[in-house]
Amino acid sequence: MKPFEPFAYTGFDLPDPFRPRRVAARGGGGPAPDLNRRREPLEAFPLDQLRMVGTLERGGERFALVRAERTLYRVAKGNYLGQNFGQITEISEAGVKLKEIVQDGAGSWAERPASLLLIDDVRGEKK
Repeated sequence: MKPFEPFAYTGFDLPDPFRPRRVAARGGGGPAPDLNRRREPLEAFPLDQLRMVGTLERGGERFALVRAERTLYRVAKGNYLGQNFGQITEISEAGVKLKEIVQDGAGSWAERPASLLLIDDVRGEKK
């Protein structure tokens, strides 16, 4: 039988991975979400649970039709969707482009592109 060797844990000064981090950008100048604005309904859903099912045009402005669970929403450029502070930057017939603001491991905020593609049929398959 192998003798027991005690282990000395030295990570007491490290951040607790199970506690939320401070939501403030470090160093300044970088992107940061507006935590004081009112959240939109589609921000309650992860991006992979949202489906773009079509587009509409009215008065020269293009809208996307997005389905979440069993409800259909009309969104425009500037609206938010997804849980990573995703703001719509472009709507085309093929999909919706957005920029998300996510927190990295150091607690700083960074922008990343994301998209929601038009689905082919009512079953939810992508074109």
